[in-house]
Amino acid sequence: MRWSPQRATAVGRGGSLLLLAACGPALEAPPIWAALLLVLAVAAAARQRLACPPWLAVIDYAACFLCASVWPGALIGLTLPAFEALRAGRPLLLMPLALPFLPPLRPMIGDPAVELLLAVGALCAACAYAGALLRGWGRDARRYRSEADSERYERLSLEELRGELLLAGAHSARTAELAERSRIASELHDHAGHDLTAAALAFRAYAELRKSGDADAAVWFDEALRRLEDGMGALRSTVHAMRPIAAYGLERLHEICDTFEACPIVLRVDGDTGRLPPHFWSVLEPAVKEALTNVLRHADARRVEAALEVGPQIVRLQVHNDVQSPHRVSSGAAHAPGIGLRNLRQRARAVGGHVSVRANEAGFLLVCVLPLPEQVSQEKETDDEHAHTDRR
Repeated sequence: MRWSPQRATAVGRGGSLLLLAACGPALEAPPIWAALLLVLAVAAAARQRLACPPWLAVIDYAACFLCASVWPGALIGLTLPAFEALRAGRPLLLMPLALPFLPPLRPMIGDPAVELLLAVGALCAACAYAGALLRGWGRDARRYRSEADSERYERLSLEELRGELLLAGAHSARTAELAERSRIASELHDHAGHDLTAAALAFRAYAELRKSGDADAAVWFDEALRRLEDGMGALRSTVHAMRPIAAYGLERLHEICDTFEACPIVLRVDGDTGRLPPHFWSVLEPAVKEALTNVLRHADARRVEAALEVGPQIVRLQVHNDVQSPHRVSSGAAHAPGIGLRNLRQRARAVGGHVSVRANEAGFLLVCVLPLPEQVSQEKETDDEHAHTDRR
């Protein structure tokens, strides 16, 4: 059972009632003692279950003083309103506690003995102090809970914003890909396309003039060769400008695996990786790095196997190492996602995929699944249909 201000308050109220219940038989209380105990118990239960106003303590005072006129031991019940007064933050509600100590009023409440008054005063002071402590504890607990909720909300908002930014980045990458395709098409059409078209026309003119034996046929042949060379040069320039400066895509994955020195890595690739959208590599590359980071930090692996499978509808990356640290498995730390894995999952969700991990005595397994865009899937199906038609 975990302690809380609410549980401690219930214990404090119950303690006051138990004290009064124990003093009844010890002080040879009359039957009115049971009535007082019932009234105070009902009031305590109402405070525990309902949001009662602080002035409800006046009812407790009235019941105790009325019973004290018959049985002075009823003053012990004042410990409950004393506790409730400071727990509610109302010190003015402690003023009725001074009535039994005023000589003119003592005969009205059965003229209790001085020893009883001193004992009641000490008990009320202790209960009031306990109520003040519980009030401070509850206030601090509410403040800490509010701060924790605020931090949790801000963290969730930041994660949501990060997810939106990653999604926007994926859309931007797709837009940039389409824009680059359009630019390449324009480059080929405006330069290589014109030269190749002119070369084709020159070859046709050469063929016609050669048939008729015209002396200008050689001129048209030279012109066709010149335009063909210009077109090939424009094509080479365009292709050269398309090549990335740094390693990219599958080449980058091979580079990561080749430079990993902790243990041997086997990378298996199935399918046409050229069909993958460029922004997919911003998920696959960190996935491989995250898996290899786990090998360095938490495992004593002798071998790592990585597999990249490109199917008609999905891309699946799987990285598995053969040995996992026993302490890592027993502590369950592998199931507590760190910052790297959490960021990787956000990247995957931004493109509609997901990342899962599993750690046991057999090793650590990371699986990343990304759905291919509909356009790429349709192109794959069309290529398969054409290949099947060609075979027939």
